[in-house]
Amino acid sequence: MLKNQTRFLRSAWALGLLLLAGVTGTLRAQSLVEPVETVLSQQQQHYLSVIMAEPQYVDHILVDLNFEALEFTGLFLELPGDAPNVNISRSYLDKSMTTHWGYSGHVDGFPQYTFDAVRRGENMRAILRLGNDLYGIHPIGDGMHVMTHENPANFPPDHDPDEWDRVKDNVYTSNNEP
Repeated sequence: MLKNQTRFLRSAWALGLLLLAGVTGTLRAQSLVEPVETVLSQQQQHYLSVIMAEPQYVDHILVDLNFEALEFTGLFLELPGDAPNVNISRSYLDKSMTTHWGYSGHVDGFPQYTFDAVRRGENMRAILRLGNDLYGIHPIGDGMHVMTHENPANFPPDHDPDEWDRVKDNVYTSNNEP
C-alpha cells in the first residue's frame, strides 16, 4: 500500500513538473516551425516564385507555424538546407496590441545571433541572423509560410551611385532647393 502511494506521489510530482513546463516554457524549447509538403494554390505559388526569384535566396522550406511557441521562453527552429537547427532564447515579447505583436531573442550560446519576428493575425515575418547567413519566414497566403535561407553576398545593389546623383540633382533643381 505504501509503495502504491509513493508511486502515486512521484507521478503527481512529475505531472506537476510537466504542467509547470507547459506554463513557463523554461524546461524545453517549443518548435516554431513544422516543415510541410503540400500543394500550393496558384496565389501561394505566385508569392513563393516572387520571393525565390530574388538572387539572395538560396533555399527554402514550406512551414506551418506553431504560434503558441512564441509564448515560451525558448524556441526551436528547424532550418532549411544543411544548416544546424537552433534554439532561441526569448529576450523580449510585446503583446500590447491585440492584432499584432513582436518577439526578439538570440541563439542559445551566441547572443550576437538574433531572431526577430512580428506576428499579425495568422501571418508572421521573421529574420534570423546566424553568422554570415540570414533565414527568413514569410507569409505566402492562407496561413502558409515559407522559411528561406538568404546569402547576403547575393543581395542586389541598392542603386547605381551615378544614377542616384542624377536623380538627386533633378529633384533638387526641380524643387529649387540647394
